[in-house]
Amino acid sequence: MKISFLFHRPAMSGGARVVARYARMLKDRGHEVTLTGLGAPALSWKDRLKRLVVKVPEWREPMSHYTVEGLATNLIDGANALRAVDLPDADIVIATFWRTAEWMAALPPEKGEHVYFVQHHEAEFPHADRARAEETYRANSRIIAVSGWIIDVLKREYGRDDVALVLNAVDPILFAPRAPRTKNPRPTVGFMGSHNSTKRVDIAVRACEILREKFSDLRVRVLAASAPNGAYVMHDWFEPDYNPPQEKLAELYADCDAWLFTSDIEGYGLPLLEAMACGTPLVARPAGAAPDLVTPANGALVDSDDPSHIAEAAARLLSLDPAAWKEMSDAALTTARAHDWNDSFRRFEAALYAAADRNWRYREGSC
Repeated sequence: MKISFLFHRPAMSGGARVVARYARMLKDRGHEVTLTGLGAPALSWKDRLKRLVVKVPEWREPMSHYTVEGLATNLIDGANALRAVDLPDADIVIATFWRTAEWMAALPPEKGEHVYFVQHHEAEFPHADRARAEETYRANSRIIAVSGWIIDVLKREYGRDDVALVLNAVDPILFAPRAPRTKNPRPTVGFMGSHNSTKRVDIAVRACEILREKFSDLRVRVLAASAPNGAYVMHDWFEPDYNPPQEKLAELYADCDAWLFTSDIEGYGLPLLEAMACGTPLVARPAGAAPDLVTPANGALVDSDDPSHIAEAAARLLSLDPAAWKEMSDAALTTARAHDWNDSFRRFEAALYAAADRNWRYREGSC
């Protein structure tokens, strides 16, 4: 098939990682795949005037998961939207973000059957135009969603009972413990830092403060794209890693006895699966895929936004004897290994064939 992906801008986000992985696997399978997104921003008249008198560095494509996967991208400079003229004719066109879904809706039939790959309920994003984003879920496109939570939202809010469920997977080479896991002599937890208020980093920070009252030698690892700059508290006893190389992520996850996941909302929440793939038990609020992944055997699901409840669950994990903790770590590994990219890809590709053949028979999250 000829498959055309629409993305907003090059990114190193978890969602972009999933799109890039499917694009590469489709290409490896023999499909003709193109990826088109926005490139250099349009220049205002002030910026153009400034370039006449001052040497300004040229815009360059930033590092993204598309380049990491070795994929070529077609970036349209100076544009605020993608148009039909920017895209090849195709069998399938795939929107990967609410704005790209708007662009897709305006495309003529020769650009492909419309598929909307939904990794979050993006109408709830703080920066989104909620009314416009909501309309994209009502549009006449086939939808592939990555979690049961999204399936439920699309059915409840938009009456969509025709959504295909394709759960995310984890790379067993990139995310795996480098040595057999054992409980740390010094209790260690980790969490993801973010400027996005829906990630509720404040809950994780406060939970760590409470934990430190019980475990005075507590270590806290923080994985973040950049420094908080006031978005949340970064104590001097926290150990941050800002935008570490991909190969260091497994080491960071595996350095923790428990991983805290405190988001209000998530489409999926890849850190859940990544931490488990490194043998790290979870303490998670029920957002994204957490209800599908977390069990009493591999972690703790805490249906509360009270940091003391998160801290209490984490304290129970940190207080386990080494043998009991090892059992929980092994259970986390087993859960992660059940989410295989080849299986997810098979389901994703099957959904694309169904769309191309106009034979879409998905009902209430079937896959």
